[in-house]
Amino acid sequence: MTEQQIIETLAMKVMGWGTKSEQSYFWLDSDGQLRPKSNWNPLQNIADAWMIVNRFKNEPDAYIRMTFESHIPPLICAIDPEVICKAAKITIEVIESRA
Repeated sequence: MTEQQIIETLAMKVMGWGTKSEQSYFWLDSDGQLRPKSNWNPLQNIADAWMIVNRFKNEPDAYIRMTFESHIPPLICAIDPEVICKAAKITIEVIESRA
């Protein structure tokens, strides 16, 4: 999977932002500004990666939440954008294999 494919998968399957064909391919940043998702890169930007952490932190399904958490290093200093994205990708794969 290419970096762009990983980013698109995370945007659609984790963040729930829809498909590339949708006109509203934007998200609201912490300042309340609309930001194009094409600039969203959790593999390179820690702020974008933490959006994934917050998404799973607020997940009502305990199984999904715990699957993600089990793939995050216990030491906060070991967490970087790539680790967060890898944990999210593994979580997606586990959830899809349950279906």
